[in-house]
Amino acid sequence: MKRLAPVFSFLVFILCAAVTIAEENRVVVIGIDGWTASSLSKAELSVIKRMMREGASTLSVVTEMPTNSPTNWSSLFMGVGPDVHGLTSEGPMKAGYVPKCPSIFALLRDQKPESEIGAFYEWHKIKYLFSKGSLNHSQHLPRMFDVSLALAVAPYIKWKKPSLLYFHIDAIDHLGHTNGFDSPRYLKTLEKYDKKIGKIESFVKKAGVFADTVFMIVTDHGGKGFHHGGDSPEERYTPLVIYGKNIKKNYTIKREVKIEDIPATIAFIIGIEPPEEWIGMPLDEIFMEQ
Repeated sequence: MKRLAPVFSFLVFILCAAVTIAEENRVVVIGIDGWTASSLSKAELSVIKRMMREGASTLSVVTEMPTNSPTNWSSLFMGVGPDVHGLTSEGPMKAGYVPKCPSIFALLRDQKPESEIGAFYEWHKIKYLFSKGSLNHSQHLPRMFDVSLALAVAPYIKWKKPSLLYFHIDAIDHLGHTNGFDSPRYLKTLEKYDKKIGKIESFVKKAGVFADTVFMIVTDHGGKGFHHGGDSPEERYTPLVIYGKNIKKNYTIKREVKIEDIPATIAFIIGIEPPEEWIGMPLDEIFMEQ
């Protein structure tokens, strides 16, 4: 009987760990830089449109001015406007930069230190928005080729099962500048990344944590012609898709959504307290009644 005791204890540990994993809410955030709302009616986005049918969405998130990446990724991560986080250009985004405000990643690290938090990104400068120690895994993928997803992303999700995982897709914004926002090449590349989002979803399923996961497809700004930064509807109003655990199906978000509401919603899902200075509110209307 004494020999069975260690085995029994190990089995109890495994069962408890499995229960812990099953009860944890997880969020996968996929950021498509420069994603226009109008592209949804022009491109064949089978994965994103399925997530819209099976989740909640809006095409009119209000972003901050100027409509550029430093301003709005900061607001989406930090829950405050540029008047507080102070970042409105790429200039400060270099070695030694320290964000003025805690991000959703830093808050999760502080409040739940055991959490696994990761990020994969095409735009290398976005790493400067992640404060030191907030991420367990940070990896620059210049382009998210299928082989990169298979060799880097799939094993990470399988073995680490992150509580919060962020992806940054930069190719779409790049093509907006070179070929035009909503141009044929822009739309075709968006369709390719739509399939990659499906692959990421499949990795989560294979890791056994799909039932506990909420997916968010977000962006920082839209675009008009070859540019962004202005206050036109095409630049300022953007899509948002939320899909997964406890999210209403085929639901159009009714209230006005500001970009700062996104981190507030993530905080609500993963069970952490936002700072008092955050100006966003959780999108409580998207959740099924329990």
